[in-house]
Amino acid sequence: NGYGAVGEDGKTPQQSNLTEEEKEELRAQVMAGSSRLGSKCCSQGFLLFIVIVFVSKLQGGSFSSLWIISPFLFIAGIVLCCLGCAIFGIQEVPTDGAGFDTAE
Repeated sequence: NGYGAVGEDGKTPQQSNLTEEEKEELRAQVMAGSSRLGSKCCSQGFLLFIVIVFVSKLQGGSFSSLWIISPFLFIAGIVLCCLGCAIFGIQEVPTDGAGFDTAE
């Protein structure tokens, strides 16, 4: 019996009780699946946008070619911003040992 199965009398059959561990495992699988779906939809939407803009420019669109490379420039800007924050946000670990002194 699968999801939405109906018995001969028109009523849904009694479903087996799942343990909390099984419920958590199913939740984790659903969350992982929805995350993969979201990332695939976003990446395919991005690719579709680039193809549509590129084809419309090839057909004589009256917009600037900057619109074709603007998504790549936006992504490169985000990557450079993250790198800058990572490089300049690093702090030195104190070497005096005051924070790590556990011996008494």
